[in-house]
Amino acid sequence: MTERLPPGPRGLENVRFVLETTRDFMKPLCRMASEYGEVASTHARGRHIVAISGSEAARQVLISNQDNYDKGIEYELLRIVLGDGLLTSEGELWRRQRRLVQPMFAKRHLKHFTGHMTAATADALEGRPFGPLVDGETQDQNRAMRELTLDVVGRALFGADLTGETAARVGPAMDNVLRLGTRMARRLPTYAASMLPGMNLRRAIALNPESRRFQRSLQDLHRVIEEVLLERRALEDAGEDLLGLLLSARDEETGEAMSAKQVGDELMTFMLAGHETTSNALSW
Repeated sequence: MTERLPPGPRGLENVRFVLETTRDFMKPLCRMASEYGEVASTHARGRHIVAISGSEAARQVLISNQDNYDKGIEYELLRIVLGDGLLTSEGELWRRQRRLVQPMFAKRHLKHFTGHMTAATADALEGRPFGPLVDGETQDQNRAMRELTLDVVGRALFGADLTGETAARVGPAMDNVLRLGTRMARRLPTYAASMLPGMNLRRAIALNPESRRFQRSLQDLHRVIEEVLLERRALEDAGEDLLGLLLSARDEETGEAMSAKQVGDELMTFMLAGHETTSNALSW
């Protein structure tokens, strides 16, 4: 039986669509939705892509039948960066981590995190980036917001201030990982290489000339997390920040704690989610 798919770009129009997505993924998808409707389809990387923009179709995918869908190939780059944290994991691992992590965001813990957020914000407001500007002077507010959210994440995650030497390592490393990773993943040669037999996105990215810089920055982030974990594990009290809660968490069904790798993956996930996306929202 012939597979029935929603309408969408075909032939040369689809080739143009694929080429455009290597530069900007959102614009061609938005255009496809406006031209072909709330449920549209195309073909790329050897697979069918169905783009959902309508509320009812989105509810079907995200709520009513969510078990029918996995996170897909778009999460390959995130898995390279974050490992198997809550954002990228699936199936039983995701369910186990959800059980362990969800209680950490109960109201009694959020009150503790709020103290870190307000303290970091108060310190930032006293700093230069948020002060008055003289005639002709400009300030990079996105950079200022990244520094603020990194400070908040550092205090909430580690109970530590990440505005000193550690921030000098974490901030640029995280920016490099996100910028270089996204750029390499969208390049046409990377796209073509990832379609070859025996290849995947991780191997295709390794062929890029910027791959070494990307890997060095990723290693810097992992080293920071490893250092923090070693220091915390040496203490008798795990603490009340997110790191302490991750180390103290026990699965209700098995009584098992998270492995060191899993704690590291969750820290990377929280560090990225609480830093990059939040700073962008504050900047806008």
